[in-house]
This record gives sequence, C-alpha cells and structure tokens, in this order.
Amino acid sequence: MNRHERSPAPEGPDPAELEAHIGRLEAALEREQRAVRHLERLQAATAALVGELDSPRLLEIAERWVTATLGRPCTVVRADGPTPATPAVRAGVGGTTTSCIGLPVGAEPVAWLCIGGDPLDPDEQKLADVLAGHVSRALDASLEVLGRDEAFRTLERSLLPDALLTPPGLQVASRYLPARGIHAVGGDFYDGVRHGDTITLIVGDVQGKGVEAATLTSLARHTLRAGAFADHHPAALLEHLNTALLYGQAEQLMAGLDPVLRFVTAAIARLEPAADGWHVRVARAGQPPPIIVRSAGRFEHLEPAGVLLGVTEHPVFEETTSTLAVGDTLLLYTDGVIEQRQSARAFSEQHLGMLVRNRRSVVDAEATAQLIEDTVHLVAPENIRDDVAILVACAVPPAR
Repeated sequence: MNRHERSPAPEGPDPAELEAHIGRLEAALEREQRAVRHLERLQAATAALVGELDSPRLLEIAERWVTATLGRPCTVVRADGPTPATPAVRAGVGGTTTSCIGLPVGAEPVAWLCIGGDPLDPDEQKLADVLAGHVSRALDASLEVLGRDEAFRTLERSLLPDALLTPPGLQVASRYLPARGIHAVGGDFYDGVRHGDTITLIVGDVQGKGVEAATLTSLARHTLRAGAFADHHPAALLEHLNTALLYGQAEQLMAGLDPVLRFVTAAIARLEPAADGWHVRVARAGQPPPIIVRSAGRFEHLEPAGVLLGVTEHPVFEETTSTLAVGDTLLLYTDGVIEQRQSARAFSEQHLGMLVRNRRSVVDAEATAQLIEDTVHLVAPENIRDDVAILVACAVPPAR
C-alpha cells in the first residue's frame, strides 16, 4: 500500500442500534424507579398493617393500601360473602377481575384479594404476591389473637355463676368488670350459693392474672361453693380453702415442680332468715370490709380479722354478726372498687357507703349494682386498672 494512501475512517454507531440501546437503558431505569416506588409503598402498607388486631379493620386497611400500591382497582371480599366469580365482585374491582388471591395464603380463605384492570405483568404479579403474603401474616396474627381472646373470655365466663338464685325476701345483683389488658383473665370472682332459705355470698381475688391465676380462681370458687352446700359457716369456709391451697402447693413440691405461690383474698357473708329480716354472719381474709347501708341512712363496716389465704398453716378467721332489716342493703366488693391505680379521683370505702346511702330510698339491688359500676367507670374513665367484683343484697318484703 502506498504510504500516502489513507486508511478508511471507522464507521460511526448505527443510529437504530443506539436508539434501541438508549431505549433499553430507559426501560431499565423505569423498572428500577418503579421497583423503588413499589418498595416504598410496600413498606408503607406493611407499617399500616402492623399491630392491627381487628380483622375487619385490617382487611379495610389492606384494601386501601393494595389499591394504592398496585395503582389499580382492588377489593377484599370476605369468604362468607359473594364468591370472587360473581358479578358483584367483578363490578367491585372495575368490571374485570384479573386475579383473586385467597387470604391467608395457603390456608382456608377467610377473604379474597381481588385485583381488577388489565392482566398483571410479571413485576406486578410478584408485587401482588408479596402484598398478599404481608396481608396474610397480619391476618393470621389477628385471627390467632381473636381465637385466643375468645378462649380467654370462655374461661373467664366459666369462673362466674350463670345466675344468682336467691331466697324469698332478698334481692341479689352482681357486677364483674375485668381490667383492661391484652389476653388477661382476671383473678376476681364472686358467687351466691343458695341452700334452702339460706344464701352464702362470696367475693374473692386471686393474685395475678392469666391461665395459672384462673386455675386457682376455679379452685377457690368451687371449694367455697362445695363448703357452702355443706352448710359451713364463713370462717370454716375460709379455713377449708386455706387447707386446699396449701395442699396444692405440697403436691407441686412432691412432683418436683416449683410451686407458684399465689395468695387469695375473700369475703364471705352467710344470710339466714330471721323474724325481722336476715341474720348476717361475715368472715374475711384480706378483702375490704363488707358494708351494710341502713334504710335510715346510717352505714356500718363489718370488719372481722383474717389473714391472706394460702400463706400460713394455722390462720385465724374471726366472724362478725349483724342483721339486715327490710330496706337495708349489704355490699360485698373486691378492692378494685376502691383502688383504681393511676386514677386521679379517690374513691374510698367511706365514699362507697355514702354513694349507696344517698340512694337509699331506692331499694333495688340491680339499680345499686349499676350505680356502683357507673361510678367505677367515672373514677377510671380510660382504663379499669384492677378487676372489680361486686355483690349487692337488698332485704325486701317477701312476695305474697
């Protein structure tokens, strides 16, 4: 080649290929930005679902966030409503159902996540599956809490009488207010055991909450009920329960278990018919003193001495006797009535007596129990910090 001849200039990039390459880069950038937006929305949706335990509310939140994240009409349909194939559901997602995902994923659906609009592309389908997984986990947690809560409520109901059977000439009403909390079975209990024309009224409190405390509550209530049917007087009932509690602790030690030392408090009033009303015999073990509010306006506290149950082998329980004439009211209550912790409003035994005395013209056990319940809510308007058990007995003329 002649050295004076020039080499051909290199050819420039093919414009069509360059345009295609730029298009691929722009598409990749768009996918990246889209993925970032999806991730941000996914994180926001997850944050909105965390901690929500009410299933209907959770599904409402999920519907809104899935719609916002996917940018297309979506709806959540409960499994007990129309099936996802019905026109009503299709209409609810814009006329066309692209996909319906059962919730929870991989289990018997309690709801369906239905996505409308055009068919999902692979990225959208992946995002929809991730969203459904997040909703499923939140829904699983909600359903587990709901089932556990219902089990606790069933257990709590089993610790209280279905009804109070009363002898003629006496009205008896009750109230039970559990402390606000998550999955906490209260330790307070009450009972009214009628045997012939005699009735034994019982309120008690087991230290702590939860299933272990509930087991002890059941033991305490049924031990006292059995003794009342055997016509034991109040002090003997407390002695018998104390023996049963110590016996259970000894069983745990013999089995090599660490006994859970929980004390129990109780107050018991036995009412027997008398010529001018009722003869009242009271014993207590660590509970606030029962109160008698007289029809004339005076009220008195019944304060026999007694120690906590399940603590000592040789307890001493005194008994105090009184009478209940027609128009008089007897109150038995656990300490939650007068010891609402963190409450700015003080409410003492004296206040309780005055509260009932001011309504003494109304001899109605149910109305009095409701009055006390309303007052407890007034004292602790946001949260009842301690369980409350109340028994009210009013002496009335026997029905003819």
